[in-house]
Amino acid sequence: MSKTCGTVDDCPVLQAEVLDWLAEQLALAPVPKTNTAPRNKRLSNQAIKQLGYVFKYPSFKEGYGGMLEMSKEP
Repeated sequence: MSKTCGTVDDCPVLQAEVLDWLAEQLALAPVPKTNTAPRNKRLSNQAIKQLGYVFKYPSFKEGYGGMLEMSKEP
């Protein structure tokens, strides 16, 4: 049986923070917030990093930022 490993980048944030950042980068209005209860799930990437894994994009900003830059290229 194989194990499943859920992991996160070096800067875990709420989904709303990611959406707000993306909207700002794209000069769009902020995404409307819904009134949902937080799930309080805490994830860590320490186990995978201890195995020697190195993230290409340490946080969502580097990952999405790279995609946004590529989309600007002719």
